[in-house]
Amino acid sequence: MLKSILMVINCIFFYELKFTQSCTMSKSSGLRMLKCSKMNLREFPKDIDNATEFLRLEKNFIEDIPKDFSNILPNLVKIDIAYNHIKTLEANVFSNFKKLNTIQLQDNKITTINNDIFKGLESTTMKLRLTNNSITTIHPNAFSRLYADTDLFLNINNISSLHPETFVDVRWMIHLDLDDNHLNTLPETLFQNQEKLLYLSLRKNSISSLSENTFIGLDSLENIDLSHNKLTSLPSQLFFKNNKLQIINLESNLLTRIPIKLPFSIIEVKLKDNPIVCDCELKAMLLNYQQPSILKDFDNIPCQNHANLTTKQVLQELFCETTTTTSKPILSSVSTLKITSSTGWRTMLAIILSAVVLLVMVVLFIFLYRKCILKTGHQFYNVVQTSTMPRRKGSKKSQNQQGVSKSLDLDEIEQQKNEGWDGTSVAIYRKFEGVI
Repeated sequence: MLKSILMVINCIFFYELKFTQSCTMSKSSGLRMLKCSKMNLREFPKDIDNATEFLRLEKNFIEDIPKDFSNILPNLVKIDIAYNHIKTLEANVFSNFKKLNTIQLQDNKITTINNDIFKGLESTTMKLRLTNNSITTIHPNAFSRLYADTDLFLNINNISSLHPETFVDVRWMIHLDLDDNHLNTLPETLFQNQEKLLYLSLRKNSISSLSENTFIGLDSLENIDLSHNKLTSLPSQLFFKNNKLQIINLESNLLTRIPIKLPFSIIEVKLKDNPIVCDCELKAMLLNYQQPSILKDFDNIPCQNHANLTTKQVLQELFCETTTTTSKPILSSVSTLKITSSTGWRTMLAIILSAVVLLVMVVLFIFLYRKCILKTGHQFYNVVQTSTMPRRKGSKKSQNQQGVSKSLDLDEIEQQKNEGWDGTSVAIYRKFEGVI
């Protein structure tokens, strides 16, 4: 009797309660959740209710995932198999799920990701977490046909290289985390189709160099983390075409120079723990940065060539005769507007405003004195016309007659006629024309 009462109470306060091999069924965020956590399971539980939407199997000893997984749980939305002993993900193991959007596989013993694991997934979003495994090999088609908005976590593994087409079919990747691996280089075409990627993290690898085209095509990228690598220099155009990039983390590398050509969207560049060389070239570069504040903690970075001194201390004391000359190449670069000083901007703005005011004044002058200008133009036109008219044979004109005639036009003759000077004006005009 007591047991029945307790079951009724659980139904009221904790939704529905069922038992499947001591697993409990309840609801979580509106999903029917089957919880089989911390039960020392070595395989998937038997007779799972096919209405299950969220399956929790974390912290067990499971080594394999059933091949007919999608047939057993057709309504599955989320699955958590973290902290188990899974070593391999077989082809098609997660295929054909219609609603699955979250797969938690972190902290297992996976070494290889085979091809077509996610083929046929139709969810609109996907969060795939493979953090802290022992992954060394990823098949080029491992993520084939994964068309959902994807957050992919491959951090804390043993990945030393990636095939150029590893992510080619992950068309809508939003977040990619490759932290804490053994990458020393990146293929040029690795991110070529990632137009929607917002966040890319590559920290704690062994990357020593990057191609100028590595990040081309990442049109939506906002945040990139390259800290704790072995970069000694950066191509001048590396980030210039990432027009939405806001934050670049370059801390703890081997950089001696700061990046010059940056997109206009940038708001923060982290450079702490780099062996920056403090010299006149650096001073010229800093003087021409439009927003020095984007260089976070830069003033406190120790200078490689001045022991126990920071960049701010050295550059304040450094005298450079060629500072202006050195800065010219920077100002003439593609990113001129980004690294021009604020004083230069004010001067340019003043010139532009002056030109606009002058243009407005000219337009007003023409509008107010348009009649006078038209009249003067008409007079000039008549003078030119009359001066080029052929003379009639036998006609003789004195220099004074030509001068008087040229000073008259049809409008003045008409005015004189109205004032009673008809005879004189017409006589002079006709004499000039050779009529009399």
